[in-house]
Amino acid sequence: MMRNYLLRGFILCGLALAGCSEGSNQRLPNHDTPHSDAGRDASSSPEGDAQLSLDAGPTSDADASNPDIDLAPDPLVGDPDIRAQLRRPVKVMTDAFGMHHIFAESLEDLFFINGYTYASDRFAQMEFYRRLATGTLAEIWGDASVDARRSDVMMRSLGLKRSAERYLRAEYDPDSQSSQALMAYCAGVNAFLAKYRAGEVALPGGMAEAMPPHALPDWQPADVMAVSKLLALYLSYSAPTWIEWHGLRQKVLDTFAPDAPSGDFAARHGFLADVLRLAPAAHTTHIDGLPAGNSSAIILPNTSSAQAPDVSPKLIERALALHEGLDDLEGMGELDIFGRRGALKVGGNSWVLGGELTESGNPTVANDPHLGLGLPTIFYPIHMELNDDIDGRAPLKLVGAALMGLPGVALGRSDAVAWGASASQYDYSDVYAEEVRGDSDAAEIPTVLFEGLQVPVERITETIKVGSAGEVSETLDLVVEVVPHHGPILPTLEDGRPLVRRSGQALSVKWAGLRANNEMDFLMGLWRAKTPLEAEAALNQHGVGFGNFVFGFSSGQIFYSGQSDIARRQVDALNYHPRNNPRGNAPIFILPGSGGAEWSGLLDDRRIPHAYNPQKRFIVIADNDPTGGALNNNPFDELYYIGAFFDVGFRAERITSLIESATAFEQTLSVDAQMAIQHDAVDPLAERVAQRMVNAIDVVTTASLHGSDDEEVNVLLDLYAGRIDVLVEYRDLLDAWDYAAPATRSPTGPDRGRSAAASLFNAAMVELLKAVYADEFDKLGYFAAGEFRFAGASQLLIRSLVYLLEQPEAAQTYDPSLRDSRIFDDLRTPNLDETRLSALVHSVVRAADRFARSAALGEALGRAIPSPGSASYSDWVWGRMHGVALAASLPTPSDTYARPGASARQPFFGHGGAEFSIKRCPHGFNDFNFSCDTGAAVRMLHVMNAGDSVSYIAIPGGYSGDPASPFYMSEFDGWRGAPARKVEINENLLDANGAGTIVYAPY
Repeated sequence: MMRNYLLRGFILCGLALAGCSEGSNQRLPNHDTPHSDAGRDASSSPEGDAQLSLDAGPTSDADASNPDIDLAPDPLVGDPDIRAQLRRPVKVMTDAFGMHHIFAESLEDLFFINGYTYASDRFAQMEFYRRLATGTLAEIWGDASVDARRSDVMMRSLGLKRSAERYLRAEYDPDSQSSQALMAYCAGVNAFLAKYRAGEVALPGGMAEAMPPHALPDWQPADVMAVSKLLALYLSYSAPTWIEWHGLRQKVLDTFAPDAPSGDFAARHGFLADVLRLAPAAHTTHIDGLPAGNSSAIILPNTSSAQAPDVSPKLIERALALHEGLDDLEGMGELDIFGRRGALKVGGNSWVLGGELTESGNPTVANDPHLGLGLPTIFYPIHMELNDDIDGRAPLKLVGAALMGLPGVALGRSDAVAWGASASQYDYSDVYAEEVRGDSDAAEIPTVLFEGLQVPVERITETIKVGSAGEVSETLDLVVEVVPHHGPILPTLEDGRPLVRRSGQALSVKWAGLRANNEMDFLMGLWRAKTPLEAEAALNQHGVGFGNFVFGFSSGQIFYSGQSDIARRQVDALNYHPRNNPRGNAPIFILPGSGGAEWSGLLDDRRIPHAYNPQKRFIVIADNDPTGGALNNNPFDELYYIGAFFDVGFRAERITSLIESATAFEQTLSVDAQMAIQHDAVDPLAERVAQRMVNAIDVVTTASLHGSDDEEVNVLLDLYAGRIDVLVEYRDLLDAWDYAAPATRSPTGPDRGRSAAASLFNAAMVELLKAVYADEFDKLGYFAAGEFRFAGASQLLIRSLVYLLEQPEAAQTYDPSLRDSRIFDDLRTPNLDETRLSALVHSVVRAADRFARSAALGEALGRAIPSPGSASYSDWVWGRMHGVALAASLPTPSDTYARPGASARQPFFGHGGAEFSIKRCPHGFNDFNFSCDTGAAVRMLHVMNAGDSVSYIAIPGGYSGDPASPFYMSEFDGWRGAPARKVEINENLLDANGAGTIVYAPY
């Protein structure tokens, strides 16, 4: 019975994530590809963009190829009778942590129970992501949340679900194993939902009030595909950062012009080049230059004279408002799904070691992707095995973690291959300034100017339901306008409701994630891969999302790939130079929409960063520049532009150094040693800056003994004359520090000094950035209420600061009379010319003074973060200031979802490391709130022993979405600092260890 049901149902669930047929721009393995390999393409012909159809409008290439054939499935209806839907018995064993181990004899049964168990543990979370992806959040929370309405408008404009539905209509194939797996998964989810409707199961923690049974439709294939697109959006969409940087650039160039009326402003000519720095502070790369013989040093002259469009500040403001995070949903931590403020917070650490470097003699793969932290956690570890398949299909064994309600494992291993992945930071998003003729509600179709012609805009009408718990109180009609060669026009909202767009300038967004790509075939191919070539063939189905992959095979081979859909831009999109042409075009700003700055194809597979069995026998990935294209601070003059805004590079540098040190002199790394690297709490930023604070204090203390002729030094002496002894204490504390930042709230021994030094340094960094940059950004309008107000502020300012401290003569704002950058001079003290000396000394003293005040340092989870309230550095405890705030990841009136730290005075769990540590907790340097809500959302390490691979996993929470469950926080201790647990997957040993067992048997 189940076989017939599934064959009928395969037409219901489709390929999960996003797909394309074998004939629609699939990649071939490396070195044999249909993509152009001509480098930059100056052509502006529309044909160059045909292969990059965004699937954002009402039609697509796929629709055109099958105009009379609709392959879309009939809607799937859930069946609560599990036994009637199985072909063979399925055993589910649940270990002491709550992780499920599924053993099945049919591929369909394996993924049916996968869907059923996932929904049983986390249905409310899955439903939240489905509604977020499909633009139906307001139907549940719209009456109470303006953000829910705004989110629905954005998601409907982007059209994640429309893209999925078009794929199903035109490209759906029910016969592949990936389709069979996905159909079964959907049926399993809907079996749980049917039981919920029947009153046989319940949702925990008040979720039933928000999600009553009558408000929940069955899961359909387009829903799952849209959730996959949501994940890709979270990992790769950078449009709001580019929009904000465009406005920032305009303001900088207009304010600090060489002919500015103010001499202080004119002296800051070059501020843009010295502050909007794209070069990382650490120069560690995945590989040396682009593959296939092209060095990163190859520069292609760009003679384009195109200038950046002048965009209305009001238009920029409205576009940015669309991309704000969800933060008004009751009981839920803020969700920055569009990366509005959290640029580069999403990423991760990954590495693969060849067997020559490991204690086992076999490859190991380590991975900890950095995503949002909350309860329940975003990842869902699972173990799945298929043996003796009833239809003779090959066995399958998966150990790893799924996420966001998607099937199988996204990160993990099979018996043959382990893989880790993170966001690549490639540039997948462009924003275009369009000149639109006609209002959005006009009877005549509006047009945009493109290559001298008026091109009609495509219109789609979407109806958004607004209500509470599925009871609709109003509907919003949204006219989605799509520029055919770019993508959707960003709408304008007021109180979460769309307004009519008037004729004139508008912004459109082009994002590679709107293209169809076959993610489920990618996963199935990866799950069954035995060799690097087979893994690479699977990657050919992958578009965007996770973009950096490391692989270790039980055969002993290792492999790295940055496989993604990387667009090639035309020359008019790449003529920006930070010094020579600061008003030119670059994809990190808004581009002209009238032509010349288009995508002209995809980067040839041979050029995409990759490496097989590298000579050094390891690859490290930590969001850093993969090839070195940004090292000269101008990635746009490279032969192939792949991205501009990569991580500052400290984590990659530190991981590489630890691996090289540990494996020197033919030594090998054990599993424990690699886990220790994952938990490394050294602060790399402090290694670059703390000693400069020490040296600055030395100048003042020495002058207190011997005097000085320097006006700046004497001003500092006058200010701190009565505090020289205290300055010496601060100086000695930082000077003795080994840069480790411990998590403990009760430090003893050497950790007392480390904890105090970490506290002082990080607070001093907050003050240092303000001392150096706040005066300029205040004049620009990007600093208010004591905070920098632009995307990526911490990353940009830190790399600028390190550059100015280490290479002042190279800075465009270098002043020979000061022998320093003019940026260090404070605009608020016109009678004194300051250098770095004042900023460094002031920052340390002001930080210490802040700790002496009793006012709370900040707030996390609605509770105050207490100040030390002491001038004694023995009371400055980093573990009481710095930690992980596990907010509820679902909207709920219940406070049982979020779990604060053990201390009644602390709203977070103490956490070692700092902003740029390997054990990352990105708190930023805008204020004294050193808590974080993103970080390692899962930690994994896989040892690929032939025939007996081993996995270690820890997550910042547990498996159940029920706060009352013993499995709600069951993995947290291992994630936080204890060794990650070895995942036992042997049936007999699981049984011996007391695992609970359920056997689902067919009738």
